[in-house]
Amino acid sequence: MSRARVTGDKVYAGVVEALAGLLRDGMSIMSGGFGLCGNAEACIDAIAASGVKNLTIISNNCGNQGQGLAVLLQHGQVARVICSFVGGNPDLAEQFLSGRVKVELVPQGTFAERIRAVSGEGPTGSAVAACCGCCRSQLCSSAWSKCAGTEMPPTLTDVGCGRPA
Repeated sequence: MSRARVTGDKVYAGVVEALAGLLRDGMSIMSGGFGLCGNAEACIDAIAASGVKNLTIISNNCGNQGQGLAVLLQHGQVARVICSFVGGNPDLAEQFLSGRVKVELVPQGTFAERIRAVSGEGPTGSAVAACCGCCRSQLCSSAWSKCAGTEMPPTLTDVGCGRPA
């Protein structure tokens, strides 16, 4: 049994319910994980199934060989990737070289600092955890825009994880 999405709720019966009303063409999505470890696979699959397109993906990398965020690349849903690592991803390489996807390669420290800056929190080491709870605040949106030149996305760990942020 699913229930309607209520503003402020952070626990849902499933990924589809958690993402209901959030996905739209042209949005930015920040995703956790490193390489193919710690990815929000169920969220990625639900985003792919939704058919949204022209996405900006903000993540350490964009998956690899059809796994992780590369699922969205293979479905042609990604317009831009902001990441710190692109190595060994044939999906991203092919789409970048053909001009279908723009890539902003950012050094890992700068990438982490941009995330920390939007969190309004202290040391970079706490950036990801801090960011998950405040990604929709005006302060964060403004800080991310100044750092990355894009709107602040909801994080995949901000919805559907079953844990309060």
